Amino acid sequence: MANSDKNIKIIPNTGSTSDPKIEFTDGNNSTLELAVEDNTSGQQLAFKTSGISGTNIFAISNIDDGTVFNLSGSDDVPLFTVEDNREVRLVPSGGYVGIETSGPETALDMSGSKSSLTLPNGTNANRPDSENNGQMRYNTETGSIEARVGDTWVDVVTDYQMYASVSFG
Repeated sequence: MANSDKNIKIIPNTGSTSDPKIEFTDGNNSTLELAVEDNTSGQQLAFKTSGISGTNIFAISNIDDGTVFNLSGSDDVPLFTVEDNREVRLVPSGGYVGIETSGPETALDMSGSKSSLTLPNGTNANRPDSENNGQMRYNTETGSIEARVGDTWVDVVTDYQMYASVSFG
């Protein structure tokens, strides 16, 4: 594709009818836009496919709902959102997240990693306020891994010492 096949068009704000934007068009008339947009919750800087009904690829915003950055989901792109309270959400398009693996087979797949998983840790007083069953953590006060089961915290590993016996005949 020659340089003449690519176009960049800058569209200024012309009053109440259009938001300012920059359009990037290739030789096949495929267009991407970088636009400042107003919506019901605030303003955002969006990089999207062309047109009013174009799909946002990503957006940086000052929206009142607390969203700071949003990478919109599409067929192969997960939804990735950063909130102003530092909460990060990742919603994969296929339902699975892989770390150091290209084909995750579970909700969180680390099978390609030669590392380990570090659990949240702290004392009894540092336990999460959430009462959701299924949480896991390392208790530094008791020296054990614990899980929230049946609305209470229980030790998952109660005895980590190895015992062996040897018999001589």
